[in-house]
Amino acid sequence: MKSLKYMVAATLLAIATLNAGAQNQLYNKYSSTEGITKIYISSAMFKLLESSTSNQTTVEVGDKGNDLDVSKLAGKLSGLYILNTDKPEISKRLSADFMDMIKGKKLEILMEVEDEGEIVKMYSEHTDGHITDFYLYSYENDGECTVMHMQGSLTEGDLNEIMKSVK
Repeated sequence: MKSLKYMVAATLLAIATLNAGAQNQLYNKYSSTEGITKIYISSAMFKLLESSTSNQTTVEVGDKGNDLDVSKLAGKLSGLYILNTDKPEISKRLSADFMDMIKGKKLEILMEVEDEGEIVKMYSEHTDGHITDFYLYSYENDGECTVMHMQGSLTEGDLNEIMKSVK
């Protein structure tokens, strides 16, 4: 999966864009579906990471070996939801449900890439000058689909720090 490196980089970029609140409806809908990999990281886990890091905690970002200090961001995150499937029939439903879900939201598109049938889109939602929600949607030629939703409260400065590490 050639886009895995970009997915990891995008996930870390997504850490910059995050709303405490109700659990993700799309995640809940697919949480018992066979053929889907489901990942949920709670605010409690992010707080544990924040409190257990007396020193910097860094994660390598992208192909160039750049490091991102995630210890500063962990306390600002309240949830991470990831759904992934390589089953074409589930991918079609997941894609349609994701597009329906975002229609009613006031989202800003951050990035859109379409290349040889592969699609990657990133969206963010802002409240009171903070990025509260970040969505990543990826659909590949082979029918693999990934939807990620991060929640929290980050500033544009937080986003800039993450973007510097991705360069």
